[in-house]
Amino acid sequence: MLPKKIFQIILYGVGLGSLAAVVYFAGPFVAFGSWHPLENTIVRGIIILLLVAAAAGLAGFSLFRRRKAAKQIADGIGGAEQTVNDEPVLKERMNDALTTLKAASGNKSGYLYDLVRARPRRWSIPA
Repeated sequence: MLPKKIFQIILYGVGLGSLAAVVYFAGPFVAFGSWHPLENTIVRGIIILLLVAAAAGLAGFSLFRRRKAAKQIADGIGGAEQTVNDEPVLKERMNDALTTLKAASGNKSGYLYDLVRARPRRWSIPA
């Protein structure tokens, strides 16, 4: 799973670098009538900076969603709600199983959501 993520990060970097190169080198050729909005190198630099900021924002939002999903899964499985009958024992065993799963997974991110997605599914949970 980790080499796939590294490959994905490299591909995103190559794509972003290619887009930045197109903006920087082909920008002066963009014209609206006689107006060349990307003729100035400062304007092209600002456009490239905005592209990098947008990519970083999307990456940060993705990380935020993964953390939130992992927290929801962990809270839903081992939550501290009021229980009836044998639920406390089940929740305690589920928390032990989650701890064992996190320790044995080899997943460096530590997000339970990634652990659940990494396993082949023979069942489904309705959303």
